[in-house]
Amino acid sequence: MIPICYAFHDEFFYSVIDDKPKKLPSGRLRRIQNIRNNPNVALVIDDYSEDWNALAYLHVRCLAEIVEAGTSKEHSAAVTALRAKYPQYGSMKIELRPVIKLVPERVGFWRARSLQV
Repeated sequence: MIPICYAFHDEFFYSVIDDKPKKLPSGRLRRIQNIRNNPNVALVIDDYSEDWNALAYLHVRCLAEIVEAGTSKEHSAAVTALRAKYPQYGSMKIELRPVIKLVPERVGFWRARSLQV
């Protein structure tokens, strides 16, 4: 399990290999190798609250793809979406890094209690 920063754009989730220090080049990172070996992944999006009655999460089963830097308009659009959501990416050269594309296949939702109307 790896926590990620993501953006949702044009029906897909995107995450980038950012500039934070890594021990290996992007292409040799375990998460990239795992996706190349088995593209079936899961994304869990928590809606956390100190009030445990308000807890909820979205569980998305996806097929993952690696979108290499400079190869498509899709890569540029993903970088733009990620920078719009995370100002920290503005100073990073994420346009030079691979993007992980998550194609949703099945979605599940859970919440601690039903909403009262």
